[in-house]
Amino acid sequence: MPVTSRTPKQDGPVVESWVAEQLKQLGESEYFAVTDWVPVCDALLEDDIVDNRVWDGRLDGKSSYCPVDGDIPERKNGRLLVSVGRWGGGGANITLPDEPGSRVVGPVRLLLGKEGKRIKIEEGLPHVAVIIAPPPQGVTSHSDDE
Repeated sequence: MPVTSRTPKQDGPVVESWVAEQLKQLGESEYFAVTDWVPVCDALLEDDIVDNRVWDGRLDGKSSYCPVDGDIPERKNGRLLVSVGRWGGGGANITLPDEPGSRVVGPVRLLLGKEGKRIKIEEGLPHVAVIIAPPPQGVTSHSDDE
């Protein structure tokens, strides 16, 4: 989360060095983490409904913003699409190699209306860090044909 007048710096989880470096490359100078790492389960590999709540939307224990959910809507040709959204109509769609260790940081895009027109804002936007970790024990691998 960027440090702004609306979201002042808060104590929280440590921002890992690779995330900090990518944020710096994206032009963010001051930021803080709102959550520790949160697993986004691939519903395609699960038998039950999966709750992929990423963040409850709270800052400083009292300010409430929009909660955030995650999903993995697509696995294709060795690539994985991770979708994180609901920031008041915005979100991030991150595509990366579907292999453990792949990682990337991407900005949340705020959109307006069905046509998806980007909203220009003066203060910084939140960013999402995604890392592909090995599947939990007991989960078998998949193929692109599934």
